[in-house]
Amino acid sequence: MGSLKNRKVLKYLFYAGLVIAVLADFLMHREKIELPWDAVPGFNAMYGFFSTILLIIVLRAAGYVLLKREDYYD
Repeated sequence: MGSLKNRKVLKYLFYAGLVIAVLADFLMHREKIELPWDAVPGFNAMYGFFSTILLIIVLRAAGYVLLKREDYYD
């Protein structure tokens, strides 16, 4: 049961880190804004998070498409 408790603690620490990353972006002063989305607080953190999720989904789908049976080449 100790392992399950450790997983929960690590999960909460991970979520806390995500929240801190977004909140830290609200506190940053931007001197140079080149693109419209550079002015949106938390955009870079959210963009990175959702890009990672999308990459995982696409790669898992590619894995299902490319996966061959064990005896495929026999």
